[in-house]
Amino acid sequence: MNEETANGKKNLIIALIIIAALFGVLCLVIVLRTNASLKSEPHYQQYVVKYTPALVETGKVSAKQTQNLQLPDGTVQKVNVRNGDEVKKGDVLLTTHNNEIIEKITEVKQSILKIQRDLAVQKQNIAYLKKKLSAVHQEENKEELNLEIARDQNTYRDTEAGLQNQQDQLNQLENRVEGRLKAPFDGVVSISTNNSGQSQYSISSDALEVQSSVSEYDYDKLRVGSKVVIKALANGKRQTTTIQFISKIPSKTATKKGFSMYDFTVDVDRRFMAGQSVQITIPQKQIKLPSKAIIKKNGQTAVYLVVNGKARFRTVAVEKQNGFYTLKSGLHPGDRIVADPDKRLKDGAKVN
Repeated sequence: MNEETANGKKNLIIALIIIAALFGVLCLVIVLRTNASLKSEPHYQQYVVKYTPALVETGKVSAKQTQNLQLPDGTVQKVNVRNGDEVKKGDVLLTTHNNEIIEKITEVKQSILKIQRDLAVQKQNIAYLKKKLSAVHQEENKEELNLEIARDQNTYRDTEAGLQNQQDQLNQLENRVEGRLKAPFDGVVSISTNNSGQSQYSISSDALEVQSSVSEYDYDKLRVGSKVVIKALANGKRQTTTIQFISKIPSKTATKKGFSMYDFTVDVDRRFMAGQSVQITIPQKQIKLPSKAIIKKNGQTAVYLVVNGKARFRTVAVEKQNGFYTLKSGLHPGDRIVADPDKRLKDGAKVN
């Protein structure tokens, strides 16, 4: 009885070992078949179509127009503004009085009186010669008198011209006696003192702009009229505005690792202040595709668009640039394409 029980246990153990071995063989077969299947089905990378990242630059807010003002000659009589005052175009900022001009006016007036006396004498002399001519009967004498009258008349006309010049000069000088400094445009007045202790006046326009520069490598990413987002670094204030100017000449003051830099300006409103540092974000509407994703087939340029897990042949219009293809038409942001298609990939094939 004990011997039969021992044999039964032995047979059970052998059976379990055989079952375990068969199970192991079955698992191995499944694994091998799975690996073979995976090896036979190519795996493709996918690329999400998207706009290129926005270009980000920094800049400074400044007045669109700043002008140093030239004071009129003379001594300042009255100052009508203070530093920081807002003024309108044509406002009188200060007045001056010029004593040196008064001395010149006196000299010119004396010169005018002398010329007027000379004209009176010349006029009398011409009248006398004409009267004398009327009483002469000999032709020879008449000819001499006519020549003399002509010379005196020329002298008289020259003297008249000299008188007019002196009168014009007098008018100019009289206008300079009381000088007035006017604002050339709307803006804010700045008053400073130079090393000689003299006051200097300048005016900055109310209108503001951001001044920045872009490298030669990013130059083509900017367009006049393109929308940009301006953000003040100090307080986070923002404004969406547009690029107003892009220079075609490299900047002499801005350089970046030996690259040429080109200035550009952006208009901003009064939520910003002159002197503020800002960040300029320039969104890009350009879409770049990997060069390996582009296929040429039957004279067509195309990609494989992934739709519901399947590759779909899609023709596109592209332009090759620096190892990438720039998309012109055929796809939209968010589309998925096969990044590395090969000759085995067909339209409608499943892609992982």
